[in-house]
Amino acid sequence: MILRPAHPRDIDRITSIHRTARAAAMPWLAVVHSEAEDRWFLEHRVLAEQTVQVAEICGAVVGFAAYDDGWLHHLYVAPNAWRQGAGARLLSQSQGTSPALQLWTF
Repeated sequence: MILRPAHPRDIDRITSIHRTARAAAMPWLAVVHSEAEDRWFLEHRVLAEQTVQVAEICGAVVGFAAYDDGWLHHLYVAPNAWRQGAGARLLSQSQGTSPALQLWTF
């Protein structure tokens, strides 16, 4: 597994991970945005304004974390990659960027 900065070319995979991980982990959570709206937000707000790291296993992006100014805004791992360490690695890397890391959770 490697961690690397996200590239704009990763946006489709990041969007897919965001949607599938939320649906699998929180099926009760209302879906209020379309896939196109999520993609726009992730591309034009998250990738453009935050530090985004992706986790890759065998060349495939399996998770991502977005953070800035001591806040962890997003941490998602594809359900088929759960329990393989991607989330822990992304969290640890995010924690190393600030003396204190804050986040909101559901």
